[in-house]
Amino acid sequence: MWELAEASLHTEIAQDVRDEAIAIADAERSRMRLAAGLRAGACASLVCHGGFACRGHVLDVGADWVLISGEQREVSHVQLSTVMRAQGLQHRLPDEGAHPAVASTWTQALRGLVAQQPGVVRLAMIDGWTVRAALNFAGSDFLRVEHDGGQSDLAMSAISAIAVPAMRLPG
Repeated sequence: MWELAEASLHTEIAQDVRDEAIAIADAERSRMRLAAGLRAGACASLVCHGGFACRGHVLDVGADWVLISGEQREVSHVQLSTVMRAQGLQHRLPDEGAHPAVASTWTQALRGLVAQQPGVVRLAMIDGWTVRAALNFAGSDFLRVEHDGGQSDLAMSAISAIAVPAMRLPG
């Protein structure tokens, strides 16, 4: 009888430990961000507001953007806040005591792209408008572009993605 009670107690303790471990893991996963699932070298597929879609290898990940080398010989700079669906993410719980690197922001990424002077690029906006344009300069919250219709100032927060032909980016 004592053996049966002791076995039951061990089973109950083991179940409590498992339940607690699951609760802790769930709490950690609830703090994960989309960017955490995008890992350099992995293949991902993204669909954004406005219909922009890309699939390819992740080249770099910033605080709120990702750079993907697409299947159509384009490199896409995608603002993560515009992503509606993603596939191929590799979420892992962070290592204990790991200190993440400070990542650049969407605005910093766009300024860097403007500085590269990539020529004509394809811009996709969250309202579905797309345009081929040259990047003139980046303000604090807008991007000035030159296209067939003239000049336009685009709110950075409304840009889903900028696709650059891969051959135009510096190696």
